[in-house]
Amino acid sequence: RQLAYGLFLCALAFTTMAGFAFIQNFNFNKEWLWVMSVFNIPGYMVTAVSIGVALDAVGRLRGGRWLAMAAAAVCVVSPLAQHWHHNDKSEHYWARDYAMNVLNSLSPNAIYIPDADHQSFPAVYLQAVEGVRPDVFIGRKCGYLEPALIAGMPEEPMRAAMGEFPRRRDEPRIIAWLLENTDRPIYMSVPPRLPPGTGAHIAQAGLVYRVLRPGETMATRDYWAGYQWHTLDPGDARGDFTAELILYEIAVARAKERLRAGDTQDGLALLEEALGHYGCDPVVLNNIGVICAKAGLYEAAGRYFREALSLHPRQSAARRNLELLENRK
Repeated sequence: RQLAYGLFLCALAFTTMAGFAFIQNFNFNKEWLWVMSVFNIPGYMVTAVSIGVALDAVGRLRGGRWLAMAAAAVCVVSPLAQHWHHNDKSEHYWARDYAMNVLNSLSPNAIYIPDADHQSFPAVYLQAVEGVRPDVFIGRKCGYLEPALIAGMPEEPMRAAMGEFPRRRDEPRIIAWLLENTDRPIYMSVPPRLPPGTGAHIAQAGLVYRVLRPGETMATRDYWAGYQWHTLDPGDARGDFTAELILYEIAVARAKERLRAGDTQDGLALLEEALGHYGCDPVVLNNIGVICAKAGLYEAAGRYFREALSLHPRQSAARRNLELLENRK
């Protein structure tokens, strides 16, 4: 009823939606579209208020009361009926199952350093709320490495150069320091690039990767046989990004194992399955290309790099990897 305030509210909603997206270097790959969707919430709120204002105006017309009530009922019931199945999370155990299987992959008294939200938050929940694996130290909970993880690191020269919150590029040196200054097993959700000269190597342990010290070995174990899932049916993902990402990671992890075993056909089939779960995304295509290149499948790697560039011609990682591949040829 006060037009100036109404327009101001709409302007705030729009600037929040558009402004925050651009401030955070918004791009159109699948992950960022999902992450940025939270900034649409002010737009939904203003839309709901606007619908209420419109219904109120209709209700003030002669004979408009019942029409407004019917329209209000449709506004509530229609989206509820249309989107109920998509939003019903009563049997949505994807993140919990993933975290439980990851924690069960770790040796006693392990340090686990997750890389992304779905790898850390469910594990933190299971440990803090349900008391699962209290012996495990989760080394990243909110984006940065936990201060307790590097509390014993000497101030000079390492801590002073890194600052209070070490960046991702500092982490290889931190992992190398941990290998020398703790005897706890170290696991990561993404295999790290360690500084040369550490003598350490990376071993896949199902869904995670263990950083092994020189001379350290890992017992043979069929991790996949021990994992338990409520469902791995892609239809049960219902378009949820986290569920699709978990399906993708499972297929990629199994593909890496098959490729290391020399089973090229199964390995490539699993990579294609992973791509089907996630969708054609330039970042994912580049990552799959890197996996193929490391396995010596250069033709397949080049195909994935070129497909990534066809979707995003300015993607520097895919272009650089393709150039490296051509130089190798």
